[in-house]
Amino acid sequence: MQKRNVVVAAILLAASGSVFADTQTVNTNVAFVADVSATVDQPVDFGTLVKVTGNCAMDDSAALTGVGCVAGALSGTPQVGIVTVNGASGAAIQIDVDSTAASITDLDYNAVLANSTAPTVSLGLAAVAETLTGGTQTYHLSGSLDITDTVIDSPVISVDFTVVYN
Repeated sequence: MQKRNVVVAAILLAASGSVFADTQTVNTNVAFVADVSATVDQPVDFGTLVKVTGNCAMDDSAALTGVGCVAGALSGTPQVGIVTVNGASGAAIQIDVDSTAASITDLDYNAVLANSTAPTVSLGLAAVAETLTGGTQTYHLSGSLDITDTVIDSPVISVDFTVVYN
């Protein structure tokens, strides 16, 4: 009889092995950084120029030089464009400035991008790699106009400024 009890106990123990199992749920947490954004704080403004065939260049201090702006701005105050980028502090970003839409009949705008912390250093226009220090970075847009004296009186020039996390 004792042998039978041992055999029955062994069978019950083997069948009830799951009594010693345990299942736990593991949560998965994730957080995302704030979306990167760009805000135009100030548009590029060459002021009012005399129509003269030639180039008019604006540096990062908004000073105008070249045959196309020999008389300077007759009215208005030339100013560089200012774009502020906001996002996660320390994040790597990529900036692309597309000025292909900035060409209209008899006028071409060639943008120049600079970081406001080093405004005299042109960053280029495509795949510019930067880091968001403190989550905010300011950029300046200046550049040059290739003007033909037959250009319309009040052209609208558009430039696309795109920023993404890199």
